[in-house]
Amino acid sequence: MLNRNEIIKETVKQAASELTSVNEVLKQGKKFNIPVQTTQGAITQNVGVEHKVTKAADDLKQVNAKLTKEVANRASFESELAYT
Repeated sequence: MLNRNEIIKETVKQAASELTSVNEVLKQGKKFNIPVQTTQGAITQNVGVEHKVTKAADDLKQVNAKLTKEVANRASFESELAYT
C-alpha cells in the first residue's frame, strides 16, 4: 500500500505542476491577448488535470479504507494475543 500511496502522491504532484502551467497560460492570455486556440488548449488540459485529481482522491479513499481495515484487524489480533 505504501507503493500505491507514492504513486498517488506523484500523480498529485504532476497535476499541481500541470495546473501551474495552465494558470500561467490563462494569466498571460489576459495580459497579452494570446490566441484563442492556446487558451482553449489550456482549458482542455485543465479538464484532464481535474480528472487526474479526482481519480487520485478516489484512489486515496480506497487506500484509507484498506488501512482502516488493516488497523482494525491488527487491533483485534493484538487484543487476542493479550488474552493468551
